[in-house]
Amino acid sequence: MMVLIAMSGVPGSGKTTIAHALAAELGYAVLSVDTIEAGMRRAGVDDDQPCGLAAYAVAQALADVQLRLGVKVIADAVNVADPARQAWMELAASHGVPLVVVEVRCSDVLLHRERLATRPVELREISWAEIEQRAQESAAWPVATCQVDSAQPVDAVVAHILDYL
Repeated sequence: MMVLIAMSGVPGSGKTTIAHALAAELGYAVLSVDTIEAGMRRAGVDDDQPCGLAAYAVAQALADVQLRLGVKVIADAVNVADPARQAWMELAASHGVPLVVVEVRCSDVLLHRERLATRPVELREISWAEIEQRAQESAAWPVATCQVDSAQPVDAVVAHILDYL
């Protein structure tokens, strides 16, 4: 069955690790906003420009092409802002496929902080205060979500998502 999976959660929550493990299990393509943003920065786009918004637009355009080709997609992005969420919902609807949202949280604060401290250099640095602010500002998705805790073993998290699918 064709499905568009949208990962959602604050930076460092474990979205990418889970997306990659899930993609390996299901044979889906992973389109990562962080990877696109890092490439844009390497190409000279800096923080004075709307890099994040542009990276979402690129990821959504690539997802559109992949879905049109029959390739199943995992959109790996923070997805806490309503415009990003709406765009994924509209994309899924335009292809007549269900949108499965996987909300990733990390219940272990020390682990979450460690992940932030060891993020790859090419990713934008983000403070714990920014993480807390984003988490507070994030409203509930207007669709059902599969909620997972990335403090659990990755295999267990993937099994939970597979049961949800």
